[in-house]
Parts: sequence; C-alpha cells; structure tokens
Amino acid sequence: MKFNSIGFISILLALTTASLALPHQKAGKRDELKRSADAEANLIQVEERDAKAEAKTIQVEERDAKAEANFIHVKERDAEAEASRIQVEERDAEAEANLIQIEERDAEIESNLIKAQ
Repeated sequence: MKFNSIGFISILLALTTASLALPHQKAGKRDELKRSADAEANLIQVEERDAKAEAKTIQVEERDAKAEANFIHVKERDAEAEASRIQVEERDAEAEANLIQIEERDAEIESNLIKAQ
C-alpha cells in the first residue's frame, strides 16, 4: 500500500506541476502568436505602402508620358506652322516675281508704243 501511495503522490505531483506549467505555456504561446501576428501586420503595412508608392510612381510616369506626348505634338504643330509660313513666303516671292514680269512687259509695251509713234 505504501508503494501505491508513493505512486499516487508522484502522479499527483506530476499532474500539479503540469497544470501549473500550462497557463505559463499558454501565455508564452499567446505572446508568441501575438508577436507573429504583429510581424505579419507590419509586413502587410509595408507591402501596402510599397504598393501605394508603386501606384504613385506609375501615375507620375503616365503624367510624364502625357507631357512628353503633348510636347511632341506642340513641336509637330510648330513645324507645320513653320512649313506653312515658308510656303506663304515662297508664294509671296512668286507673286513678286510675276508682278516684276508684268511691269517689265508693261514697260516694253509702252516703249514699243513710244517707238511706233
């Protein structure tokens, strides 16, 4: 009977020790889970910030591309306007040359009329 009492006391002592350790283990596990969750939440926040920064970068690149396209369009219109100005100057020069030819013919006709008299 003494042996059973010692075994019983040993079992009781082991169970008591285990039950005392459980809350501490649970608290440690809970703290570990909380740290893990906090780290995961921080990682998610960093990834969200990175995604927002990437979106802003894309917006800036899109705006830059639009500005570049507008700049090119303005340069093309400027070139077209310059080409039109040159065409107008060429037509003006042709008209001036034609006017000079007409004046020369008029002078020749007038000279011929004077000679004929």
